[in-house]
Amino acid sequence: MSIENVVSLVSRVGMSKLSAVVGDERLVRLSELGIPMRPSTISDALFQEQGYEIFRNKDLRESVLNSLSEDQLDAAFGATDRPHTPSNLASFTWGRNSQTEKFLSIFGVSLELAFPPSENSIPYLSRTTIKKPLFDYQNSIRKQLNNFLNQDAKNRIIAHMPTGSGKTRTTMELIADFIRNRDQSSPTLIPEIALK
Repeated sequence: MSIENVVSLVSRVGMSKLSAVVGDERLVRLSELGIPMRPSTISDALFQEQGYEIFRNKDLRESVLNSLSEDQLDAAFGATDRPHTPSNLASFTWGRNSQTEKFLSIFGVSLELAFPPSENSIPYLSRTTIKKPLFDYQNSIRKQLNNFLNQDAKNRIIAHMPTGSGKTRTTMELIADFIRNRDQSSPTLIPEIALK
């Protein structure tokens, strides 16, 4: 199954459940980037940030299982284990184990894909913590440049800021936003950015 299908199944859980999983702070950040607040876009952003680790959250697993038919649950967990109750099926420790493998089979995903041997081999699955966020003026410029990229679809932009004001830091955050919000099905070309 493709990533789009995983995002589609996760978006079925609804906005309120996704909001609880994502958290208010991240929703505000996504909104500031101009991302529409819909289950599909929130699911996509969540998957881009965390990959299959989003299913570490038991409540999200249970909500996904609640959205499936009995036949789909039978196919993943076996018809002999009936009755299937999503709360019982979702109660397992996320990791390299048989229950995780059964859960991932709903999406047509193998343990090897969800748990690659080296985290460095798939960089978008790694999680980072921002230790020093942008200053307000840098964040404002980043948002303006993001809007310019999203609306005009240009392949060149110029970031003009005074010496020492953090042009490189601001544009690196812009590039990170651009990569996070790209279409996964096609190659990503980073726009030409001139710093002045």
